[in-house]
Amino acid sequence: MSELAQNVATINTPALLLEKAIDSNLDVEKLQALMDMQIKWEEREAKRAWSQALAGFQQECPEMERTKKISFGSGKAEFKYAPLTQIKRQIQPLLDKYELTVTYPIEDVGEMIKVGCTVSHVAGHSETVWLTAGADSSGSKNAIQSRGSTVTYLMRYCLISALAIVSADADDDGTGSGAPLLAILMAHNEVVRDNFHSIYVIKQAMADKEFSVAIEAFEELTD
Repeated sequence: MSELAQNVATINTPALLLEKAIDSNLDVEKLQALMDMQIKWEEREAKRAWSQALAGFQQECPEMERTKKISFGSGKAEFKYAPLTQIKRQIQPLLDKYELTVTYPIEDVGEMIKVGCTVSHVAGHSETVWLTAGADSSGSKNAIQSRGSTVTYLMRYCLISALAIVSADADDDGTGSGAPLLAILMAHNEVVRDNFHSIYVIKQAMADKEFSVAIEAFEELTD
């Protein structure tokens, strides 16, 4: 039995196996196979570390403090929710403890804004949750403010989803159905995608004061 074969039983990582293989002058093809094994092993271990860190984070994650209140509708219904800054302030110590970092990639997809939340672990593994919505043109916002409002909104819900944060969704104080806003947003996004062409025509026609065109496009929409 070769020296390499004798040592395999005591080797518990591909890196050590690769080191022994190099010392034993294995051919290039076998070395490449061992290197591929090492890469896959490192990726698997990084994902395991990421999963363990996320599980630890979720176990200790506190209930979010709903500090911001919004009134809406003719009946002035109110709900309170945890704003993005509040959520980040509460979870940062736990992110540091479990060596997790959060970043927010942003892309423009036609008229839509696509925002992600990437949760990365120091070991190297990361995963991203994406959400998409149109610019928030409500009120008297300019183009930059409309984009900023949507980005902040999507960042908040991507963060909630990526880390499985509970009790951070809006609380309508019993005045509404209690349906999670994230589910509403996702349903909204699906409808927008299905009717994107008609929506675009309607918005353009309204801007050009071509109301007959807008009406025709509106009638093409699904229920």
